[in-house]
Amino acid sequence: MSTLLVTLTLLFSSWTQSATPPAGQEVSSGIEKATVFLSGAQVTRTASVELSTGLNQITFTELSRGLNEKSITLSTDRPITLLSLRKQNVDARSTPTLDSLRKQLEEIENQLNLKKAEQQVWNHELNILMENRQLKGESESLSAQQIKQAMDYFREKLTEIEKGKLEVQNEINQLNKQQNEINQQIRTITQNQNRTSGQIAAEIESPRTQTVTFNISYFVNQAGWQPSYDVRVQDIANPLQLVYKANIRQSTGIDWNDVEITISSADPSTSTSIPVLNTTYVDFYTPPRPRQSTEAYNQEALADNLKMAPKAAGAVETETARSPTAFSFTIRQAYSVPGSGEAKTVAVNEHELPASYQYYAVPKVRKTAYLTARLTGWEDLNLLPGQANLYFDKTFVGQSALKPDAPGDTLRFSLGKDESISVERNRIREFSEKNFFGNRIKETSGWELLVRNNKNQPVTLELVDQVPVSTNEDIEVTLENRSGGTFDKTTGRVTWLLKLGPGETGEKQLRYSLEYPSGETIQRRN
Repeated sequence: MSTLLVTLTLLFSSWTQSATPPAGQEVSSGIEKATVFLSGAQVTRTASVELSTGLNQITFTELSRGLNEKSITLSTDRPITLLSLRKQNVDARSTPTLDSLRKQLEEIENQLNLKKAEQQVWNHELNILMENRQLKGESESLSAQQIKQAMDYFREKLTEIEKGKLEVQNEINQLNKQQNEINQQIRTITQNQNRTSGQIAAEIESPRTQTVTFNISYFVNQAGWQPSYDVRVQDIANPLQLVYKANIRQSTGIDWNDVEITISSADPSTSTSIPVLNTTYVDFYTPPRPRQSTEAYNQEALADNLKMAPKAAGAVETETARSPTAFSFTIRQAYSVPGSGEAKTVAVNEHELPASYQYYAVPKVRKTAYLTARLTGWEDLNLLPGQANLYFDKTFVGQSALKPDAPGDTLRFSLGKDESISVERNRIREFSEKNFFGNRIKETSGWELLVRNNKNQPVTLELVDQVPVSTNEDIEVTLENRSGGTFDKTTGRVTWLLKLGPGETGEKQLRYSLEYPSGETIQRRN
């Protein structure tokens, strides 16, 4: 059905014509689709309305209270003239359900008052009984039979009173429980009404009596999505499987039931203004005046810091679209997202990608080898930064951060530790010494790195160590032996690529010296 743009003479105000508008009609609409951005969402609703010839006043009800008025658009399948379009909020109103609940609440309050009065009667009766518990007068003595009769009466009456008080208290407790439940129901309904109390009022001129289909679209802030991934590796002989997931949430108070959902990498909440470069001024530094007391400030800062301080469904059919500044995935099958803010996860894409697998070890930090997967050719997959769940041989091995915006054309994932590869780092004593030459000191450090492949298949391993980097011209660092490793002068990293057969051991040595003036102490820091 083709869509005709309505004639827009939008006046976000009252009628501008002298004619008195007809009584308006309230119209319910259904959500057909939603485009979810990284922050916010564009919601599209559809409604069929009977228009009469001339002026019509339509109110689309039960919309999100948080909809953005400036984002409202309206289109129809028939020619009309739109005279004005505006958002309006209404207060929570009376409904049959609310009226019934409030009537029940009133009845319960009346019963509570009666029960509390009955409780007071029992208390008065108990007081009278206790005040008249004397068994004789000043000059009168009682027989044993009279005493027994008096005690029996006292026991019977006291038991009756306490039992009556207990029964009344139990009834009061039950009434209080019913009262709390009804109050909670009223609060829930009222909160839902407040969230869905948004309305769009439209004043329309129709050339004839006709049935018109309206498409109403608006933007809400209470929605968004976050990317996440599943990285699955069966074994190092097979490709890597990358599952692209979207964690969708919306807290508009209105459920999106069986709607077409599109997720977009755009973020309308961010500014699109061209940045302005302001003038930078320089002056001499003036130290701030000392505070008279910092205790209150520190307590306030501490309080602020304390304040601040799912399983994916199966992959669905999607359609990918690109624009000059963003991309989107349209989920073709109907999908539901609750309006309570609970996240729903959907797998929007799956890719089987060739990957290279090799081990990685930094024995200076940890004497463990890690299996890593290196992925290239991912640039056209529309990946965004997000958490990745890692699975190796159907076993969850941990999480990693996927950072497609990082420099380089290779993504690397850790698939966990492999205890079948032994890694050691031992100091070579004969190369570790400290010598004095005049007013200079020379320290030499030597390390032996051993890697043994205890697997029954060959492996490739990247072995990494480092030498310190001097930030002072009086400290001279000399790399004396790196056993053929690649040396990065900027970071001090030394890297070896080892290919080890089953049961094979690789050995590398690293030796370096530090030379600096005597009387100085070397400080190592990261």
